[in-house]
Amino acid sequence: MRPSFLALSLLVPALLPAQQNWRLDPANTARSHTPLDQGNGDTWYVVDRKFGFDSSYVELMQCDASLAVTNAKAYRLNTPLTFLNQAVQLDDGVLVSGGSTLPFLMLLDDQGDVSWCDGTNNLGFSQTQLLGLFAEGNDFSVYSYPGGTYSDGVYRFDGNAANGFQTGLLVTTDPGTEFRLYTGAKTPTQQIHLMCGAGYTGSQTGEKQVVLTEVTPSGTTWMKYYDLGATAPQIEDPYTIVPLSDGNYLVVGALTTGINQLDGFVMKVDGAGTLQWSRRYAYPGSAVRLSGAIELPNGDLLVSGADQLFNGLLLLLDAGGAVQWAREFLGTNPPAAHILGRIRYDAFNDRYWIHGAEVQLGMTSALANCSFQDVAGITDNPFTPVVTTIPTFNTSAPPDIFALNPQARTPTFSWQVICGPGGVEEGAGTEALKAYPDPTDGPLYLEGEQVRTGMPVVVRDLMGREVLSTRYHGVLDLSGLSPGGYLVELPELQRRVRLVRR
Repeated sequence: MRPSFLALSLLVPALLPAQQNWRLDPANTARSHTPLDQGNGDTWYVVDRKFGFDSSYVELMQCDASLAVTNAKAYRLNTPLTFLNQAVQLDDGVLVSGGSTLPFLMLLDDQGDVSWCDGTNNLGFSQTQLLGLFAEGNDFSVYSYPGGTYSDGVYRFDGNAANGFQTGLLVTTDPGTEFRLYTGAKTPTQQIHLMCGAGYTGSQTGEKQVVLTEVTPSGTTWMKYYDLGATAPQIEDPYTIVPLSDGNYLVVGALTTGINQLDGFVMKVDGAGTLQWSRRYAYPGSAVRLSGAIELPNGDLLVSGADQLFNGLLLLLDAGGAVQWAREFLGTNPPAAHILGRIRYDAFNDRYWIHGAEVQLGMTSALANCSFQDVAGITDNPFTPVVTTIPTFNTSAPPDIFALNPQARTPTFSWQVICGPGGVEEGAGTEALKAYPDPTDGPLYLEGEQVRTGMPVVVRDLMGREVLSTRYHGVLDLSGLSPGGYLVELPELQRRVRLVRR
């Protein structure tokens, strides 16, 4: 394979101001940026980049402490519609998980060259992607994901950098008890993970609940469903789970409280899934959707998400979940890009990075930032979920592996500073595909060159999960989707557009 190399530099100071914000995708050509801390302020970004017909590159951008790109590689994977889901750092490279026609893993070495890229064949239970990904030195574990549906089975595969996939298992529940796993957290014991997701105790028209389960290399030790009391259209989704310094875990997400209404929730559980406390967060006249969290040195909790208009939102909670303050991000580009998620601490620059779909916001260790304003009226209320233990069954499922052949491409560099201590400056991106009305209450019309009746359409949430696959017949019906930000894709044209479902 002919690797592609690109060395780039930025005219920025050696150390960035702690409050400096960045737009990572001003041209709207990327679906996600996954940061991997390298120490000394250095960061590697794994980027899902989209271009024309030959779309969905996976890019590795290696950056120093000033965010100057020192090395970059890009690869088109086995089909034009290959999507990156997660990336983790191994001792000997970067491991990427995703899915296209089949689930795959790709290992890049320290220079960004492909060490191996393998797909998994013959997975049942509608498992079309690999999502949850964990690293222990050069060992890895990865969990399957069923796209836009639920099923009564999920796979876990274990392996290492030198040999790829090695072992696999299948976790199933009773027929009709369907679930899917989004993400998870490491436990103090290597290769044991506390996974979170959502599921149904009956058919998918029934009551959706939060799912927590502990998974070892031999299978699940327990699985629990948590009924948070959501109302129709029954959305109860956890978006992250974070280990805490006291050995417990924080689960963060959102639930519906009515049509077009969302409350955020935070639950603290121990390693056995036993509830320690739980709170719901409401914003009268708006909404709260929580999707990221970090524990601060004093035990407080910084939680990220968005409001009803998908403007970025930050909550500072005390150790018991009570709101100390709430702040809203003052971005002006398309609001669906401002749902804030991952929060990480940069020790070299003594600041926190808060990530959205297109932005990276720098906040000082004192929690100051140049693009937030205070928000009043967000309330927190204790509540007690109903917890049900679910029977599970573990079966050996050796991986059926075949090699894929990524093709080198030219990386694309596009990020820019949008805010510093002196003020805010926002640029504008362009869209080849238009969708209206935006926001929409359900009906959606597409406009663009070569858009025609009968074309396949895929709709994804802003975490990349497929939620709808259909064909376009003059109007697209999104009334069955919960309120939120989405990506609408036309696979034949390799075009995508973001929008908001109210």
